[in-house]
Amino acid sequence: MVIRHGDTGAAVAEVRARLAHLGLLPDAVTKTAELLSTGAADNFDEVLDRAVRTFQQERGLTVDGIVGPQTFHQLDEARWQLGDRVLRYAPRHLVTGDDVAELQRRLNELGFDSGRADGYFGKNTDTALREFQRGVGVAADGICGPDSFKAFDRLMRTISGGNAARLRDHVSLTSLQTGIADKVVLLDPGSDLGAELCEAVAVRVEGRLAALGTQVLLTHIAQPSSALGEAERADFANRTGADLVVSIHATQLASKRACG
Repeated sequence: MVIRHGDTGAAVAEVRARLAHLGLLPDAVTKTAELLSTGAADNFDEVLDRAVRTFQQERGLTVDGIVGPQTFHQLDEARWQLGDRVLRYAPRHLVTGDDVAELQRRLNELGFDSGRADGYFGKNTDTALREFQRGVGVAADGICGPDSFKAFDRLMRTISGGNAARLRDHVSLTSLQTGIADKVVLLDPGSDLGAELCEAVAVRVEGRLAALGTQVLLTHIAQPSSALGEAERADFANRTGADLVVSIHATQLASKRACG
């Protein structure tokens, strides 16, 4: 599903409601309520277009004002706050959301290494959560529920200091300044639009980097149907210890002025 400026329908109203919840629409509460009461909330107008673009900019997405699968997925993740739901590790379908990222940040700040706060509840987050639970005397079941939330609230009010995750990132980035030799680079060629072109670029980049002494990994090649999902790619990058992830994708735009 893709919606954009000028479209109408229930999906547009849903996007408007989510952006209003995030405070990205002017007079979000009163204005959205008025639009819902008059039936105008399902119109993708210029105000909504600007809000979508602002959201995309904040999330590091392509800023085109188009709500496609990736933007809608990010909107879905953004609606969760820590404590809204019970969190746990599900290997076959990783739980994602802003609440997971907040959990990871809190664990890292308390000295429990959950890895990068990427919003994906993976194995590292599960291990860190269990260690935290053992440390505070609650059941170490890897389920972040009411007892764990209460423990976090107690500790976060009394503990402050450096951010261990930021320190690790700083050390990691400092090591990257020496160049790309002996580094691990993960190439992620697109598997949908322009898949063959993306794979051709990935293969060429792989050869250039390998010649410089870089270890190059690919999420997939030659078989787009076997491409990993977004959560699986993030987990693969973390498991392989990639220093850099480069996503190569092709897209299209109706504007004749688009190029590059």
